[in-house]
Amino acid sequence: MKKKPFFIKVLMFSALMFMLGVLGLKAANQVEIYTSNTKVSLSPGETVTYNLEVFNHGAEVQFCDLAISGIPRSWSYSLKSGSYDVKQIAVKANSNQALKLKLNVPLKVNKGNYTLYVKAGEAKLPLVINVSKQGNFKTEFSSKQKNMQGHSKSDFSFNTSIVNATGDDQTYSLMSNAPRGWTVVFKPNHKQATSVEIEANGKKDVVIDVTPPHNVKEGTYKIPVSAVNKNTSSELDLEVVITGTYEMELTTPQGLASTKIAAGGKQMVEFVVKNTGSADLKNVKLDASKPKGWQVRFEPKEIESIPPGEYSKVDAIIEASDNSVAGDYITNITAKIPEVSSKMSMRVAVKTSLLWAWMGVFIIILSLGGVILLFVKFGRR
Repeated sequence: MKKKPFFIKVLMFSALMFMLGVLGLKAANQVEIYTSNTKVSLSPGETVTYNLEVFNHGAEVQFCDLAISGIPRSWSYSLKSGSYDVKQIAVKANSNQALKLKLNVPLKVNKGNYTLYVKAGEAKLPLVINVSKQGNFKTEFSSKQKNMQGHSKSDFSFNTSIVNATGDDQTYSLMSNAPRGWTVVFKPNHKQATSVEIEANGKKDVVIDVTPPHNVKEGTYKIPVSAVNKNTSSELDLEVVITGTYEMELTTPQGLASTKIAAGGKQMVEFVVKNTGSADLKNVKLDASKPKGWQVRFEPKEIESIPPGEYSKVDAIIEASDNSVAGDYITNITAKIPEVSSKMSMRVAVKTSLLWAWMGVFIIILSLGGVILLFVKFGRR
């Protein structure tokens, strides 16, 4: 007898739960979410916009809470009704409400299928997004030619590019960790700068001028450069190969830097061109900066080659002009090739010639003789 009330209670509870389930199912069926594109394929960094409609098939107004579930944390989205972000909508009986879902796929994303759910009250609509390729969020600093070769006096220009493979505009500091004494200049847009702005998914070409120090030795040198900010960075290792150093010294055998010459006369001065570098000096030309009216010629006019550590002699024939007055004159002698040059200043003292000296004495004697004749002639009166 006691078992019947308990059985009746269980039966009543089951009936109540069934009725609630039916009512809930009916309410859920009254609200429906629709969009025409439920599965799309996107690339990293792309954006998709869904035009959604929420239908109320019931006889009463439905107040629907809105939510998006299953979306990865790094993805961003907006859900709007008109121009407003919304979290709940009211849909009239037998009517519908338009929504717009805008979804951004980040650049740093794995390839594959992603399923997210749009919820409006009890209604739920699955959306599938196929990310077609592996994505990234990075900066790429690159150059088609990262290695250059030249002598110690060369300047090296590298054509590089920086790719901002992120979804945001970036400002990069341009930095170098070159060996001590090396000069590195960055030129985005062909103008010297220490930073560069690159828009999202954009690219900027940067010319990098590299100059070795004066005393650089033969060898291979790494020139690390980088584009850096707080969000992302990239490094690029440039390489410069110094094939040899070009150094020369122009002097005289005894180190003297002066000579004497008579006005209108000639004087030969021997010079020595020394190769103090590590590369051959080829086709060394000699030149002179001389006083007006003077002539300087060299024998030989050009030195074909001077190996490292060797020297070659050159005779300079200096010819002073006939009207040169006594005094000191400077003649600059230069030995040069396109890569390097050396200059020596020679002081040339001009002496008056004996002919002019005797002519001066003769003029003085004539002058004295004329004075004596005047005294004799007018003294008798």
